[in-house]
Amino acid sequence: MTSAEDVCIHTSEYPAGDGFVAEFTYQGVTLRQWRVVIVRSNENIFHTWAYASPIEQYDTYLPIARAMLDSWMLVGEED
Repeated sequence: MTSAEDVCIHTSEYPAGDGFVAEFTYQGVTLRQWRVVIVRSNENIFHTWAYASPIEQYDTYLPIARAMLDSWMLVGEED
C-alpha cells in the first residue's frame, strides 16, 4: 500500500464548509482533488462527490466536473 506523504488542503473557496480542494502526490503523480459533502437536513445521512485528476489536467477538465456536479439532484429526505 502506498500513502500520500504531504497533503495540502485549500478551503478558502468554500467558506460554508461544504467542500475542499486537496493536492497530494500518490505513486509519483501529483493529484488535485475537489470534494463536496452535502449533509441531509436530519444530519443522519451525507452524500459526497469528488473530482480528481493529475494536476496538469485539472483545469482542463474542471468545467466538465462542474457541469456534472451542477446536474446532481438529491430528492426526498430519507431518515
